[in-house]
Amino acid sequence: MLPNVGTWELIVILLVVFLLFGSKRLPEVASGLGKGIRAFRRELQGISDEIRRPVDSTPPTRTSAGPSRADRQSPPPAANQVEAPKNDDGPVML
Repeated sequence: MLPNVGTWELIVILLVVFLLFGSKRLPEVASGLGKGIRAFRRELQGISDEIRRPVDSTPPTRTSAGPSRADRQSPPPAANQVEAPKNDDGPVML
């Protein structure tokens, strides 16, 4: 990747990085870089798993009991339906 990089070159590179980011931001930058590399590797692994999976395999089925969240939601009101104003005075006549 970096051919013929010696000790002095690495020292100069580290010194420039230290001068650019400072001693307080350097751990934050390194942490962010590590998190980014881990996320990249995780996504790369997911892509390679998807490529290796056989094409004719069936997708995994849901094993939970009961209706899903979408099934439990009430349907939205119709566009032409008028909702009655709510009053505590008694029944409302439309």
